[in-house]
Amino acid sequence: GFEPRFPEEWRLADWENGCVRKAALDCAGGDGFVKQSGVKVPDTRRSWYNVSMNLEECESECLRDCNCTAYASLNISSGSGCLIWFGELVDMRVYAEDGQDVFVRVAASELDRKAKAKRRVMIIVIPVVLSLTIMLALCLFVYRKRTQKRINGENSWVVSEHNIANENTRREDSELPLFEFNTIANATNNFSDDCKLGEGGFGPVY
Repeated sequence: GFEPRFPEEWRLADWENGCVRKAALDCAGGDGFVKQSGVKVPDTRRSWYNVSMNLEECESECLRDCNCTAYASLNISSGSGCLIWFGELVDMRVYAEDGQDVFVRVAASELDRKAKAKRRVMIIVIPVVLSLTIMLALCLFVYRKRTQKRINGENSWVVSEHNIANENTRREDSELPLFEFNTIANATNNFSDDCKLGEGGFGPVY
C-alpha cells in the first residue's frame, strides 16, 4: 500500500524522505490491514497501548480512530495486549530474526488489489498443478501398462517354451515304431523262451 516518496533517492539508498500511501485512507469504514511479518516495530513516540486488550479488540480500536495507522500485540511472547500507532510510521525495517508482526492500515482499494493479485496467482497455479498431476498420473498409467505387458510377455514366453518342449516330447514319442501284435508274435516265435532276452520286474523281455 506504499511507494517511495522520491524513487530516485531510494535507488541511491537514501530513505530519509520515506514513503507515501498509494491510496488515501477512508475513515468511512472501507479500510483494512495488511500484515507485515518479521519487522522492527515503528518508533513509539506517537503510540498508545492497553495491556488487557486482545488482538481483535486492538484492530477494532484502531479502525475507530481515523488517525490510527497500525497496530500490534504489546506482548510478543504471549500475543496479548494492544499497541497502536498514530500518524506516520517511522523507522520500520525487516529483521532476519526476532521480528514482530505489525498490521498496517491500508485503503480498501489496496486490499482489493492484493486480493486480485492472489486470485491471479491462483488462476496460474491451479491449472499448472492440475496439469502436472494429470501428466504424472498418465506417466504412471503408461509405466504400469508397459510393466504389465512386459510381465505378460515373459509369462507367454515361458508358456511357449513349455508348450514347445511338450510338443517336442510328443513328436519324439510319436516317432517310436509301432507294431501289431501278430507281427511281434511272429518275430518272437510266439513268445518262445528261445527268443527271450531276460526278465525283469514287469515281465519277460523279448
